[in-house]
Amino acid sequence: MAHRCLALCLLLGVHTGCAAAGSAVHPGEQVGDEDDALSALSWLERRIASGTDTERDRNFAYERVCDIADDASAGYAYARAALAGRAAEGRGLSAIALIKEVQRYGRMSVKRDRAFRDGAARRMLGTLYVFAGDRLDDGDSETGLELLEALVDERPDSAINQLRLGEGYIALGDPDSARVPLCRARALASQLVAWERRLLAGLEEEMGGPSAVSCGGGE
Repeated sequence: MAHRCLALCLLLGVHTGCAAAGSAVHPGEQVGDEDDALSALSWLERRIASGTDTERDRNFAYERVCDIADDASAGYAYARAALAGRAAEGRGLSAIALIKEVQRYGRMSVKRDRAFRDGAARRMLGTLYVFAGDRLDDGDSETGLELLEALVDERPDSAINQLRLGEGYIALGDPDSARVPLCRARALASQLVAWERRLLAGLEEEMGGPSAVSCGGGE
């Protein structure tokens, strides 16, 4: 479905590893501090938010983070996982090597600091397992859903946590369970960036429109 291509920061394609060091060349805006993986991620996310990103931008940012030495931080591991996914977004879940790279670096980020960016790596892994668990030896869709549910329990005031949980329920064929988190995500929509709001709108449309998404209990 179209919303799944939009939803996954982790859609994975044909890459099998990093480009050779020093190969990334881009004529446009500088990525930022060349030694900072999160700067490369922020650079790309700004372009995505403005709607000006290209496939070349995504590949460039991914190659850049591959050139940067791992400083043993949760931020490096998270940026590496996120940019691996962004580089191949929209190409499908066909490359098992890159799927495993996202999983490996996502887990590394959690191990280094599970609270980094309010559990961003756990949210990444939860979404990855929901959509690609059948391609992994040690992760499945139910594990992914459990990760997303735990994040909502910890931070129910997070719009992206609610959105990802609602999306996960829909992906696993349980739209009734998706109504409450999607309603809560809509109530917190001011926290969402443009592509996340588009995802929310797409999920609501799939459910039958905003009027079909009810929190119940007077919410």
